[in-house]
Formats: sequence, structure tokens, C-alpha cells
Amino acid sequence: GAPPLLLRSSDTAACRRCCDKALSGVSSARMVEGSGWWRTRGRSKLDSMPSAADVGTALGLPGPWEAPKWVWKVAWVMQKRAMPLLHSFDECAPADTCLNLNVLWWKAIAGNRKGSPTYDGGLAYDLLPPVTRGVVQFPLCWAYPNLHHQNVALRTAFIDRVVTERVTRAAAA
Repeated sequence: GAPPLLLRSSDTAACRRCCDKALSGVSSARMVEGSGWWRTRGRSKLDSMPSAADVGTALGLPGPWEAPKWVWKVAWVMQKRAMPLLHSFDECAPADTCLNLNVLWWKAIAGNRKGSPTYDGGLAYDLLPPVTRGVVQFPLCWAYPNLHHQNVALRTAFIDRVVTERVTRAAAA
């Protein structure tokens, strides 16, 4: 079986209970049993899924900026164009700068924000190329508007909370 601290991907009922408990302060977070809320991405209205702002409130973080769609698009295009430049001196640069590499940069922005629940002491920052990672160092990390990296920050805070609860519960047992 799976290690005692990890949820098996087949344990969806436990996952829903865990998500529900972590977001208990969010009224719209009531997830309908069997609704498959995680599979319904892109629908205009999801009664069972909380908004990013609600999740942020529950986690003690601001939600992503509710900017017009074109702002998000411009930010995405700029990130995509910047990736080859950011890794031009990186001897470990992957051939394909897929979404995972973008998430690492976004995680570094969120992780360098001292005083934030997602501050990681430079863990993600240290994984970036030494020559170019300065663009997301403290205090520059606060200059980035809460767009894509704020979604990563919300996920990080949620996962940190759930893992901490599971470890604490396992240690007490």
C-alpha cells in the first residue's frame, strides 16, 4: 500500500473530505459527493468550487488579481518569451521549457516573499539558474503583480497546510 502520510490517487472520497476540511471557512467550498469538481475545468459556473479569492481568504493570502483576460495573456506570452533568455546561461537547461519550468519560476516569486505564508527561505529560488535568478529575489519578488504565481502560491499554501495536518496527525498516533 501507499505510505501512511500520502493519499492514494484512488482515495477520492478522502481527498474531498480533506479539501472540504481545509476550506471549511469558505461557504462555496461545499463539494458535492461524486461531482468530480476537479474534472470540470473551464465551465462558466461551478457551484461546488470556491473562487480563487475565497481560497485565498481561507489560506490567509490574497487571491490572484482579477485583471482583464488580455493582461493574463500578455503576462503568459512575456513569461514564455523570457524562458529561453532566463536559461541561456544554464548548463542544466531542459530542451523543452514546458509548464513545469514556468511553475518553478512562479514558485520562486511566491517563495521569496518574506512574511508571506508561502515564504520558503529560498528553496525554489536556489533551483533557478544562478546567473538570472536575481530577477525574482527579495525584494523584487514583490514587484510582480499577483497573476500566475499567485495561483501557485495558493496551491502551495493549501498543500503545505494539508501535509502539515497529516504529519501532525500521524505523529500523534
